[in-house]
Amino acid sequence: MSDLQSEIQIGKTAFLNGRVVSSFAAVDLKPNSIIAEVEKFALTSNNVTYALVGKSFKYFDFFGTAEQADGVNFGIFPVWGVATVVRSNVTSVPVGKKIYGFMPSGTRAVMTVDVNSVSKGGFSALRPHLPKDRAVYNNYTFCDADPLYSEQHLSAMLIYRPLYFTSFFLDDYISYNNSFGAKNVVVISASSKTGFTTGFLLKKNKIDAKVLGLTSKKNESYVGSLDIFDSVMTYDKMSFDNFEGKFVLVDMAGNKRVLQLLANQLEGRIAKTILVGRSHPSGADDAALPKGLNSEFFFAPGWIQKRTAELGQEIKKRMAISWQLCLQNASTWTKFSSAKGIHEGLKAYHKLASGSADPSEGIIVSLKERSSKL
Repeated sequence: MSDLQSEIQIGKTAFLNGRVVSSFAAVDLKPNSIIAEVEKFALTSNNVTYALVGKSFKYFDFFGTAEQADGVNFGIFPVWGVATVVRSNVTSVPVGKKIYGFMPSGTRAVMTVDVNSVSKGGFSALRPHLPKDRAVYNNYTFCDADPLYSEQHLSAMLIYRPLYFTSFFLDDYISYNNSFGAKNVVVISASSKTGFTTGFLLKKNKIDAKVLGLTSKKNESYVGSLDIFDSVMTYDKMSFDNFEGKFVLVDMAGNKRVLQLLANQLEGRIAKTILVGRSHPSGADDAALPKGLNSEFFFAPGWIQKRTAELGQEIKKRMAISWQLCLQNASTWTKFSSAKGIHEGLKAYHKLASGSADPSEGIIVSLKERSSKL
């Protein structure tokens, strides 16, 4: 089979360097494999994080390799999206089946199916070259049997599903650890969707601490309008003199300069710094973290595996109830927009990577509505 394949490729060590590559490629379907046509996927600052840490965390290794060009090693970064199976030699994953999960930022996904994993609800892809703690990314659901899938709320599902459940397990992690004995939780980059939904859940679940949002001056009005945080501060005017007790910092930004400012202001008062993402790419350098942060990286898949093993079906029930809260609020939090075609998708990625995207916007790349440039 030979057909047109297009994909967004990002520089593995130069995340602002992106390109669209289109080619006619022959595909020989290997045993127990499928080819799915990607229809829609979400683009958020989470995808920028995938690109920034793609080399060290092997996010570029999910969907093959890309070539070097002009001195740049390119990679295909993953996205969360829906696709329809167009070729299959796995009887239990038939042609025409719509699936949701981790997809390449392109028009086609080729996967080897673990045939022993196939159930009424979905399947797992085989990726033995990846670390075992990436297993959660190998799970795909059949949309017609997925209790969290909704055509009515498709844009909200694509944007929020991976982000919200990161927030869900962050809230669970902080609660599990009794807020590390702190009386204040500061969410850095509170305008990011993972940031304000973490704040939303901490407040909803009545954590015994004040929940503070930290954001830029240009996003202050938006974060305030969400009516989630006990207090909203900007990076240039933050002050914690009126807050008693210790602090937990939940860092979505990955900005060392902001962390240094917080370390200076809160010297001796930081119980824990939880490093989650990098929504501030310009400040995400390789410099050492400031002293006194008591920091650790929160890798959601690892915590998900632990809590699923401990709680079984109970954690799934909690997730389902919480997810309904997200769907009820998503249209209030976000204005959904469509980037039509792979080239518009690359433009949307560049907006996010450069920090110029509107935080209230939720971008869905629709590949069924192809650009005339393709």
